[in-house]
Formats: sequence, structure tokens, C-alpha cells
Amino acid sequence: MKKIKLLLGGLLLATSGTLRASQVPQETLEFRNTFLGAASQTHSDAELLELNYLPGSELLSSPQVRSAEEFLGRLSSRLEKVAPRDLYSLGASTPANLKSNAEIEAPLRKLGSTFQERLTIVIVPGVFGEIIKTRAFEDIFSLRKSAYRDFVSAQFAKQKSVIKDSHYSLADLKDIEAPLQSLIHVSSIDDQDGQALVNVILFDTPTMSLESMGDIRLRAGTFTRRLEKFFSVVGQPKNIAFVGYSRGAAVALEMLARAKEQQATWLKNTRGLVSLGGVIYGSELADDAMNAGYETLVPAAATQLQLLKVFRDSLQEVGDSGFVVRHAIMISNTLKWANFLRQVIQLNFPEKEGSIWSRVTSTVSDLYKFIEENFKPAAAVDVKSILSLLVKVGIETFELTHPVATYDLNIKRLRVLVDEVIMAVTQLSTQERLEWWSQNILPTDGINYYAVAATMVEPEYQTSAGYNNELYDDHMLNKNYKDIVRISEMRLNDSQVATYKARFWPEINLILNPSQPPMKTQFLGVLGTHHWGLALRVVNETAAGKVKNPYNPFPRAALLKALASTVAKDVTPEPMDEE
Repeated sequence: MKKIKLLLGGLLLATSGTLRASQVPQETLEFRNTFLGAASQTHSDAELLELNYLPGSELLSSPQVRSAEEFLGRLSSRLEKVAPRDLYSLGASTPANLKSNAEIEAPLRKLGSTFQERLTIVIVPGVFGEIIKTRAFEDIFSLRKSAYRDFVSAQFAKQKSVIKDSHYSLADLKDIEAPLQSLIHVSSIDDQDGQALVNVILFDTPTMSLESMGDIRLRAGTFTRRLEKFFSVVGQPKNIAFVGYSRGAAVALEMLARAKEQQATWLKNTRGLVSLGGVIYGSELADDAMNAGYETLVPAAATQLQLLKVFRDSLQEVGDSGFVVRHAIMISNTLKWANFLRQVIQLNFPEKEGSIWSRVTSTVSDLYKFIEENFKPAAAVDVKSILSLLVKVGIETFELTHPVATYDLNIKRLRVLVDEVIMAVTQLSTQERLEWWSQNILPTDGINYYAVAATMVEPEYQTSAGYNNELYDDHMLNKNYKDIVRISEMRLNDSQVATYKARFWPEINLILNPSQPPMKTQFLGVLGTHHWGLALRVVNETAAGKVKNPYNPFPRAALLKALASTVAKDVTPEPMDEE
């Protein structure tokens, strides 16, 4: 084990006075040693202290209250005094004993050497993942070689027919079938000999399948069905762990709750669930969009959602109307479209409303310029990538090459899409998440619930360890970070979720649902990057050659390996069968 003292030099800031390393749980320090040990192969000692902060008592101790709302309120009040650099300072002033690669891999090897025995991580992706080209943990899934991928391909090749599953298609307004292998992506974390240490599975969400939106319970059912089909082909693993990223944490929790009800056979082999930047108790941005509990400090979110609802309800279908009525309805709908776009633009760009409006309503060339100018503050975004997605959705989903023939169908498609977006936002609100906890019971036998949160720091403190300020992603999320601070005065947030709402608090769960058996939970710590950086290397792609590094530099592969090692360490191996 490598021992290093992380020195700050002139960077050490005064902390709030209540942060003490001695109060940090052993499992948090242990995970830090594991993660930084894995990350040390690609990052310098100076960069490591920017990757993993240590939480102090404000993020660790539970308020003594009687209601969940008061619990969260007390946490919010005391955390308003804490800055991200306080957590950074505590971590940077606390020596780390970095684990070697052999020490990190030892718990993974102890589980066994077969694919069934190795830990199988099931990644549940986040909200709106279907409109992002990059997959969660693309760093792992884009590897050219994977022992587990080869094994899975061989198992599927043995099947007499193509194994399929259904997914919704907005274009068809119904479910369609697709090969299961296109709906579940696989890879592995292999050792230096090319042997799989960790099997990794990711649920894919096809474009405009609405599987990264909509009702969480329905999506959990879809993913569970696919997982069970997948296991029927490759064999049921003996050691399973879920990693729920962002909204995926809520979906993964739903999967386990339903598995308990339905007595799913794979549940007995489930060892853990990791919430990675998960929306455990709600998101301030979702609350603001629902206008729940906050003054209108960031008006665009709540107002745009209301505008979307009004716009959805106002559109008329032409049906079998005659020529005059048909065209009158189409003109009316066009004016409603124009008014909706004008209102959205005015909300987001009030100081430029006139000039932008004239460009948006002119030609495609002017629209290209509009996107290029307004998406350029932090980087040279690949405008062609953005437009290609818009064209893909427009032509393949809304059939805009035949706008008259598909007119009513497009209104129906739009209504479905708007409903699913609103549902997705609504279910991530604090009220909805607390309601979920009050109505569901999670399995606890042999299962640990882990949480990893993150927080951004102010732009002047952002370094190349966890940020890439050349990317438009960072520009967008810096704005979101400031929005949450304005909404809630909560500086500990990752741009989407407040840090204290991204960890498990068993006390809240007991208050909300006294029938919930005690959960074994571990808060593994706070990472130094934004919400997307935890799992996505890029969202808004940059044009080739425009920036030195087109990706977020946070070490996601090291993070996943550290999480796998942490889960495996807590698994008690099954006794050997006697001969």
C-alpha cells in the first residue's frame, strides 16, 4: 500500500471548523484509498486530491426530527454554511494510503474465476440518455477487447433463433421488437492477462423509445424483463451489483423493490446497489420545474414546463376536415408553434429576443449560425452533431419529409413526448421521491446500499483532474450549478442534485416507512466533478480538432473498478460444496 501525504501548499482554505477527519466513517476512507489507488495510474498526486473529497459532520450526522421534510430542511440549513472547498481541504489535509492494483483486484478475485462467479455490474442509465450519443461509462464499453463480451457473444450464437425484446417507438406510437443484444450492451474490466475481473452490463435506451423518460415503475419493469432474458441465455450470475446513475438510481431501487415483491430468482444473488449521483431524495432542478417549494428565482424552468403543457393541450388535429377547415387548423397550430418558440426564447435570452427570433424563423443557414453563436461560450461545439440529432429525430420520428400526410400523427407523437418528459421531471421532485420511499420496501438480506455523491467547485477552482473547461458541457453545468445555489443556497451540488440528497439516510426511510427493515448503507464519499463527469465522458460533442481533449478527464474506469472492489470486499463467499 502506497502512503502519500497530499500537500496543499498555499491552496488550503479555512474550513467551517466542524469538519474533522476523525468523524469520517472507515468505509469512506477505505473507498477513497481504493479509488485514488486506481486513479493514481493515470493522475498525479496533485490531481488526486481534486478527485475525492472527504465529507465532514454536516454531511454525516442525522438531525433528530420527526418528519422527513424537517429532516431534509435541517440538513439543508446547516449545509448552507459549507463550501465545496471545505470538503476539498479536509480531504487534502488528510493523508491517503493508496491501494495497489493487486490490493484492489484481490476482493474481485476471491469471488471465483468463472464468469458466473465474477461480480456482474448492471448499470442503469440516467434521464434523457436516449438523446445522448455517449453511453454511460463509454470508457469501458468502447474497449476493443473484452473477455465477457466474447463470452456473451458466444452464448447468443448458440441460440437457435435471435432473442428479441420489445421497446416503444415514438415514430410508430407502439412497441416494436429488436434483438436483445442491441438493447443490452456488455463489456468487462479485464486483468493484464485478458481475463475478466468484472462483468459489466448496460441497459441501452434507443432513441425516442422514451425509456430514459416516463414512468419509473414501467421502465424498471422493462429493464427487469430484459435482464432476466439475458440471464436465461448467459447464465445467472452468483454475484450481482446494480449501479444506478442519476435517475437510474431511482429505477434500480424500483427494480429491487419489485423483485422483492415478485420473489425474483436473481435477487438472492444481488450483493449491492450503488447510487452514483443518484436522485435518492429529489432534485432541486426538478422541484423548481414543478415550482415546488421555491420562489421563482430561476423562472425559465417552471415557466417553460407550464408553457409546454399549455402548448400540448392547445394543438388541434385536422382529422377528416375539409380543405378550408383543415388549412385553418394548420395555420392556427403554426401560429401556436411560433408563439411557443418566441416565449421560450424570450425566457432564455431576454436581452437578445428580437435578433434571435428573427434568425430562428428565417433559414436553416441562419439557424446553424444561431446554434454556433449561442453554443460557443466555452468551446467549439460540434454543431453538425447537434443538427444531425435534430434531423434524425425530425425525419425518423416525426417524418418531417411528409409533414402534411403525417400531420395528426405528429401531434399525437408530440403529446406523448411531452407527457413522458413531464412525467420524468415530476418523478424526480423531492415530493415524489419521498412519496416513493413511503410506499415501497426494499430487500435487505445480503444487500448493501452504497452512495457516491459529487459536488462542483466554483470555476476558478476547477482543474484538469475532473473538468474540461474547453467543453460546452462544463459551461452548461456551471450555469446549472449556479442555478441550484440561487434556488436553494446549496453550494454542495453536482449541477443536478444536491449532495446531501444523493446519499442514503436510513433515518428518513424509517420515518417515511416504519415497515422498512434496517438497510445496510454506506456513504462512500464526495467526488470532485460535475454530474455528467461521473459517468459520461461528453454530452455535447466538440468539432474535430477544435480542442486538445474532447472528453471530460475524470477517471470513470478507475471509479467503476473501485466500486466493484468495494462491493466485492463486502461479499461473503459461499462455502465450497463438499464432495
